[in-house]
Parts: sequence; C-alpha cells; structure tokens
Amino acid sequence: MSSYLAMLSIGKFHRWNMQSFGGTPIELYLREKDTAKFLSTYRYTSDAFEFLEKETGVPYPWGVYKQVPAVDFLYAGMENTTATIFAQDYVVDEIGFNDRTYLNVNAHELAHQWFGDLVTEESGKHHWLQEGFATYYAMLVERRLFGYNYFNNELYQMAERLQQASKTDTIPVLNEKASTLTFYQKGAWALHALSQEIGEEAFKAAIKSYLEKYAFKNVNTDQFLAEIKLAAPQCDTNAFKQRWLESAVFPIQEVMGILSKNGFINEYLELGAMADKPFAEKKERFLEIMQSDEVYYPLKEEILFQIVKVPFAEKEELLKLALASNNIRVRQSVARTVTTMPESFYESYHSLLSDESYITREIALNVLFKKFPKNQVALLDETKKWYGFNDMNLRLLWLTLAYSCKDYHPEKKDDFYGELIHYASPKFDSDIRQNALANLLYIGKADPIVWQDLANALTHHKWQFVKFAKDNLRKLIKKPGYKELIISIAPSLNDAERNKLEALLNEK
Repeated sequence: MSSYLAMLSIGKFHRWNMQSFGGTPIELYLREKDTAKFLSTYRYTSDAFEFLEKETGVPYPWGVYKQVPAVDFLYAGMENTTATIFAQDYVVDEIGFNDRTYLNVNAHELAHQWFGDLVTEESGKHHWLQEGFATYYAMLVERRLFGYNYFNNELYQMAERLQQASKTDTIPVLNEKASTLTFYQKGAWALHALSQEIGEEAFKAAIKSYLEKYAFKNVNTDQFLAEIKLAAPQCDTNAFKQRWLESAVFPIQEVMGILSKNGFINEYLELGAMADKPFAEKKERFLEIMQSDEVYYPLKEEILFQIVKVPFAEKEELLKLALASNNIRVRQSVARTVTTMPESFYESYHSLLSDESYITREIALNVLFKKFPKNQVALLDETKKWYGFNDMNLRLLWLTLAYSCKDYHPEKKDDFYGELIHYASPKFDSDIRQNALANLLYIGKADPIVWQDLANALTHHKWQFVKFAKDNLRKLIKKPGYKELIISIAPSLNDAERNKLEALLNEK
C-alpha cells in the first residue's frame, strides 16, 4: 500500500460491528456523546458497500473496513487503506441528515478502496484515476439509491460549474496542476461520457479487468484506456483522451447530448428557457407544474428562482402551492427566495420554522425576525431551545438575535453575549468557534477578547479557520483606530499568537 494511506485515530469512541453482503467485517465508530446519531450518520453504508462490489465486479480488496469521524479535520474525508476518516461535521441527527448527509462522502471514500488504494496513480498527472473515479462511483451509488432523475440533476449541476470554470481554468485533466474541480468533477464526467459511448456493460468489463490486472500496483491513464480498448475495440480512445483529458475545453455539446436523453433534464431546460419571458406568459405553466405531484422537485425550485422579482401579490398563489408541497427542498427554496411579504403571509412563512431542516429554520428565523419586529420576542421564546448542527448554527443565531433585541430580557444581555464569547474560545471545535466569532463580529463591539480569540485562531492547524481569522483581522486593522487597539492586545498573547499577529500587522 502507499505510505500516504496510513492513519492512526485515537479517542473515546463507541463501535458498531456489521458485516458486508460478502462477509467483510465493517466497524463504524462515533464519539460516545454522539451514539444517538449512529443511524442517521451511517445510513446506506451497507448499501454502498454491496453496490460497489457488484458494480466493479471486484470483491472488497481488504480484510476489514472501518470509519471514524475526526474533529477539526482538514477535508471532508480521507480514504486510508481499510479505514476512512471523515469530518465530524457529517455526524448528524435525523433532522441534520436532511441538510448534510454523509452519504456522498461515505461512498466517495469507500470507492477509493478500489480506485486509489487497490490501484494507485503513478504520479500526480494521473490523479483523476483516483478522484474522478471516486466521484463518479459515489454518484452511481446515489443513482442506485435515489434514481436517474437525481443522478442526471447532479450531472447537470456539475456540468454548469465546469462550463463556467472553463472560461478561466485552462489546465486539463492530465496535468498535476489541475484544479480540484477538474480532477474530481471533470474526471467524473469523462467517465460518464466514456460509459455512454461504449455502453455500460463494456465499461463495467473494462473496469473489472483494470482493477484485477493492476491490483496493488501503480497505474497511469494509458493503461486504463488500454483496458477500455480491449473491452470496446470500436472506441477511439485517443480521440477520447484528447477531447476529455488533454483539452481544457469542456465539451458542452457532447454533455448536453448525453443529458438530453433524460426526460426530467429536458423539462428542466425547457423551463430554464422561459426565464426571460414575462411572468404573465408563463404563469399558467408554472401553476401546472407546482400543482403536480409527479414532477421532480428541482422544477419547482426553478420556478421559485424565476419569480423572485415578481410582485408578491402576483406570485402568492405559487408560493402557497410550493409550501403545500411538503417537500423540504421546495419549501427551503421559498425560505431563500421570499424575504419580503405582507402580514397576511406571516403564518404561512412561519410554518417553515417547523420544517425538519436546520438550514430552513435558520433562514426563516432570520427573515421573520428582521421583517416583523413586533413578533421578535415571541419568535425568540419559540426558538430558545434550538441548537442545530454540530456548529450550533441555530443556538449561535439565537444568542445574537436575543442580544440585539432590546425588548428581550434586558437583564440577560451580558449572559447572551458571554455565551457567545464562551463558544468562541479554544475550548471548542473550530466550526463552533468560527460561527461564534462571525456572530460576534456582526454584533461589532470593540472587544479585546474577540480579537484575542481571532489571534489564537491564527495558530490553528485547520487552514480554513486560519483564513477566516486572517481575513477578519485584516478588515479590523483597516478600520480607523482599530490597528492600535489590536496592537494593544499583543502582551496578552503567547509567543506563537504574537508572532502570527505581528506578521499580519506588518503586511504590505
């Protein structure tokens, strides 16, 4: 095995033992305080395992498979041989599962046990053989679980991102300096295009032969394409390589030709083409779609995005139909797109606070609090026990709103602010700290404790948190009078924090 695939995870965990369809022992771990989240976190794990063994035609190549979350992990997941580490963010309860499922990351890292661990790229130039494959096979897992409309919608959204990125991203797949988007998503699209070109059965035969021939070895792209040629002699692999792997151009016409085979995509494109038409010309069609229980939900989302600027009275009927759909995604799109409403719509919009979605609840509480000041106290009383995701998004929002509402328990303002300060301290995971600091910066008090916590964040191992701290300290330094104030906290910092802060202050 490659040395970069070794790992060691130490902590107080609870373990669940399972067995795959083929008899492989599977061990799943969570922190002891998260045991109630086992089913919602690891849902579909056995389904993904069974599917990948059947789809690749190659039994799982190792003796055991384990999964364990890590706090403050730098990535979504990492495919160590026999054991995946994944970010604690994906440990979710039943409500969190509706917003942030671990499934795609789970399937992606599991697919790496074949593509990356069993067969490993010989150099960075061929990185798509790992990330493109793992991305594509995770999508195939989701296709098996959620159907072809879901799968094609994901492919379409991916194609839109790639088409947009191709305007400035000129590095092709077969280049060690290619972007993450290129290696992962363009690599996945290349595989789908190849599968469609030669047929899924020939593609599966080539994959099986490729994995068996190069098991426990290093591989390159030409070796993979040679297996494609053996399985499908009619395939012009050189043309495929030039078109998909050596060119920075995203072949959008070929992509749309593939996507147009799906009925939902054609409906979606037809709907998108109506974007510039006057609302009166398309309202009847919109009503027809919104009233249907048969259409796939992104069609209803697209309607809501198209009517954002339509006067409320003209679109109210559509909004009520969207809310009546009881689809979490459609209702969340109402929350996102409706930020101004009359008093008469309050109760309808207020119903979003009961949705099984922490994201929907966060959006809806924010909107209602800002747009209906006279209801602020009632809203805060109603939501005071909310906590949300692991990053405590709902609790931290609540504390910020409770602090800012002058009529809500004036005698407890220091307690609300103090709790926010508490969560911003190094005692907590970086996600909680960053969320708390973002809210404290929004409140905007000239608080040395906040600046000290930002300075401490500069020394954190998680680069995303460090970037957040740097960006916000830079903004503060530029505010009149703040540079001197931030310099004044230096004596209270340790050497590492002080050095990082001084480097930031001395930037040109």
